[in-house]
Amino acid sequence: VEDMFEGILAFVVIGAIISGIVGLFLGSSVNRGGAGFFLGFFLGPIGWIIVFLLPRETGNSPQAQAPKERPSSQTKAAKERPPRDLASDEYKVMLGKKYEITRNELFEKFECDGKLFESLDDALKYADELEAKVEQAEIQAEKDVSVMSYEQIQADLLEKNIKVSVPLWAAGYKIIDQDGKEHQLENSPQLQEYYKKVMNK
Repeated sequence: VEDMFEGILAFVVIGAIISGIVGLFLGSSVNRGGAGFFLGFFLGPIGWIIVFLLPRETGNSPQAQAPKERPSSQTKAAKERPPRDLASDEYKVMLGKKYEITRNELFEKFECDGKLFESLDDALKYADELEAKVEQAEIQAEKDVSVMSYEQIQADLLEKNIKVSVPLWAAGYKIIDQDGKEHQLENSPQLQEYYKKVMNK
């Protein structure tokens, strides 16, 4: 009887493991691999059905590229500053503060970025040109990072002794920084933000 019980128990355990593996593969199709394994392990075929009823998670796989959940710091900065319009007083004030446009009493001219201009309008136009270049650089930087693959980001961070991995039973990314501290990032946009911060992009 004891041998029969052990045989039945072994059969049940093996069946549960196989069911869990099937649940893992089914769950992977909806980015719920960990949940799929446990549901399959404990509930069998019923767990497989439950896996398909779970809401699909997006943006957590290494292949997810388009940052939709959270705007980047550069995007936020672009939204906070006024639109480029030299007819706007708000924009002109922003240019004056950012590029330190001042009146040089010695030469009786306006100074901006180490250059002298005959009038305030000329100085503002020059500052506007600088701002246009900054905006263009930010847009290009956003594009460069957003199209980078997980493998590229992982390799670049590894050069700085930062390890990136994808946990088997959880969504998102695990980061171990140079000090050995562990960070959990929920999705691809957060990984891209972390990458830009570390790489100063």
